[in-house]
Amino acid sequence: MRVISVLNLKGGVAKTFTAANVAYELYRRGYRVLLIDNDKQGNLSKAYSRYDAENIAPVTKLLAGGLVQRRRTDTAYRL
Repeated sequence: MRVISVLNLKGGVAKTFTAANVAYELYRRGYRVLLIDNDKQGNLSKAYSRYDAENIAPVTKLLAGGLVQRRRTDTAYRL
C-alpha cells in the first residue's frame, strides 16, 4: 500500500483539485483509491456529493473514537 498526501499550509493552491485528479487517474489505471477529506470546508467531499453539513470533519471524530457505533445485542427479528 502506498500513501500519497497533498499538503500545503497556504490556501487556494489547488490541493483539492490535485488530489481529486490524481485519485481519478490512479483509479482509471486500475488502482484502488481511498480519498480522505480532512479539510473543514469539505470541498473534496462536496465534489463527490458526500458532504454532510451536520458532521463537519467526521474523520477527526473517527480517529478520536467518537464515531464508534455500539453493537446491537438483541437478535430477535420483528415483522
